[in-house]
Amino acid sequence: MTSSSSGHIAEHSLLLDSDIFIILGGCGLLGTTLTDLGFQETCAYRLQALPYMLKKGKLKNTYPKTLLNRVDRWTRRIAAITDAPVSDVDRRMIDATDGIGENSIQPGEAMLLALVMENPSYYLATGDKRALKALASTPALRDIRDAVAGRVICLETVVSTLILKHGHQSMAEAFEPMVGNHGTLSRIFSSPGRALQVAGSCRCSLAKTLGEGFLYST
Repeated sequence: MTSSSSGHIAEHSLLLDSDIFIILGGCGLLGTTLTDLGFQETCAYRLQALPYMLKKGKLKNTYPKTLLNRVDRWTRRIAAITDAPVSDVDRRMIDATDGIGENSIQPGEAMLLALVMENPSYYLATGDKRALKALASTPALRDIRDAVAGRVICLETVVSTLILKHGHQSMAEAFEPMVGNHGTLSRIFSSPGRALQVAGSCRCSLAKTLGEGFLYST
């Protein structure tokens, strides 16, 4: 692998899905999160399509322009992924979960999971619980689920880590722009002083659904 400036992924890398990138970038916490989780900015990567998503109506109608501008600035600092999965693992995930309802795996998330499966030094930070539940609950994808287990970092883990390091009050203020538009964040920060406890409870609930050892533990 070559350096991140070429778009190819370096060793011990963190792939970020668009959900978590928008949350952390929009709240001004992306750099802090990378540091707190032990990743260098030059070893973090995003989906290529994200800058174009920011210009679409759905996001423009959901979030204020100032927040989206913050995210856009981060897309210029974090390299886009140009590597593609070597195998057809991403297509397997899409096909196996197609038609099972809202808990399906979309192409972007499938590509990220496939890259993590194929490369033991890669980690995934994701806010897409539907994709994770689809992967964990589909018997035909058990090999993929087991291969990425322990290297999937969910939003609840990120929030817990940030609160532990920086305190409830500062994180409540930082996440405030997103709380009204995000169910998990709204639940975590709805009870003053109990955010860490609620975040931990949410993570435990998700971990129980996904199975032992699936989520990354700090």
